Amino acid sequence: MRCLSCLLIRQLTILGALLLTGFAVKAQAPVWDNALAFGSSNSGVWASAVTSNGDVLLAGSYRGTLILSGMVLTSSGADDGFVAKWSPSSRRFVWAVSLGGPLTEGVTAVTVSGTHVYVAGHFNSANVNFGAASLANTSTSAGIGFDLFVAKITDLGTNAAFVWAKSASGSGSESTTSMAVNGASVYVAGYFEGAVSFDSNTLTSSGLRDGFVAKLTDVGSSASGLTT
Repeated sequence: MRCLSCLLIRQLTILGALLLTGFAVKAQAPVWDNALAFGSSNSGVWASAVTSNGDVLLAGSYRGTLILSGMVLTSSGADDGFVAKWSPSSRRFVWAVSLGGPLTEGVTAVTVSGTHVYVAGHFNSANVNFGAASLANTSTSAGIGFDLFVAKITDLGTNAAFVWAKSASGSGSESTTSMAVNGASVYVAGYFEGAVSFDSNTLTSSGLRDGFVAKLTDVGSSASGLTT
């Protein structure tokens, strides 16, 4: 009986400790440090990433005029895509770049490796500008369906510039939902409708919409072909 009592007391002690630990964990909920609102007539952030020094990259779309810590971006048409770098230490945007055409574009994924920033998304303008680079929408439903793109940006510290842009096109709409980078290898994933061509590699959906994963190689000032 004494051993059973000791065992019962020990179990109750452990249970009490676990309950107290649970209450302590619940009491340690995080708090919001700060919050910032920014926007235009129609804007949103669809992806983010953190650089090695703690700056935050934000990517998305906007319409009209977007003001970020005094920097002004103006869309070329309906919705343009944007990428901006936010500094938590200064609580200000450091740089911002825009991509767009007369119709609708958006950035839906972003990743970073050193000073190289990679973004991906979609566009349905006949032509879309990425700084000095441009891409043509070759979809059979151009102006209605979306082509997907991958682009590289060089982070120069207090400013940034597009280096190259690459697209994939098909019979319906294509877009990216996520991406990752490992050395010179850039991986993108997303969805497509009907058929989509990554250079010489063509995929055909088994239903209304299929997923895909594809890889391209960053060779510096350009990217070698997308492969699935």
